[in-house]
Amino acid sequence: HIPFIFPFFFLLLPSHLILLSLYIILFITLLLLHLHSFLLVCLKMTDRKRKRDRREYFRERRETQRRKLERAEAEDEENKRLRREVKRMEKMAKDSEKTIATLEHTIKELTDRLERSQNSEKKLLELLNKNHLQGGGWVGMGRGNPSIPGPIGQMVSRPTTLPSSPAGPAKPLPSGPPSTSGPPTTIPRATRIITGQPPSSASHQLIASNTLSAPPQLNHPNKINIDNNNHHLMNNNPLNNNLNNNLNNNLNN
Repeated sequence: HIPFIFPFFFLLLPSHLILLSLYIILFITLLLLHLHSFLLVCLKMTDRKRKRDRREYFRERRETQRRKLERAEAEDEENKRLRREVKRMEKMAKDSEKTIATLEHTIKELTDRLERSQNSEKKLLELLNKNHLQGGGWVGMGRGNPSIPGPIGQMVSRPTTLPSSPAGPAKPLPSGPPSTSGPPTTIPRATRIITGQPPSSASHQLIASNTLSAPPQLNHPNKINIDNNNHHLMNNNPLNNNLNNNLNNNLNN
């Protein structure tokens, strides 16, 4: 019977003990209620914090993915720019190679022309020296000068009389200025120097008269003194111009 009597145990106690027991029970109940409310608030705050943390986590994750995507796009753009730069540099290198090849070809052509010009200069110099040694002077140097500088600084004596010609015996060279009247003087030597053939026509006589018709002058425009240091016979040489003009006149006649 003890289990049956136990709920009524408080009724058997004195009144003040009953009230005390009731207060204790009420206090414990209120304490439990406050504890329950506090636990609910804590759980709610915990849930809010968890949601906030979750949102923050996903936001950071999206931000990280966005940064990664931007970085990948920037790297892709940089790679494209570098590839374009490489292609441009390759094109510039090809253009430079073409330009270098063109310049090398041009330099080669200019070198060949220079060599041909030097060879022509040497041949012309040899021809002039040969003609000077054979005839005692070059064409167009003037009359009345018995001594003319030689091809290497020597003095070569020029004959004072003309060689014999089919027209008659040799005549002495005039010492004064040329005469503008009368027939031209026949000079086979000058004709041989210009054409390489003996005098056979009036054109040869005209060439000879025109060739040796300059008066004696110290600084004649056609006079050239050759020494060991003179290597510029081809540049602005009036003798070459006179020789070319005489050859052109001979061809025209």
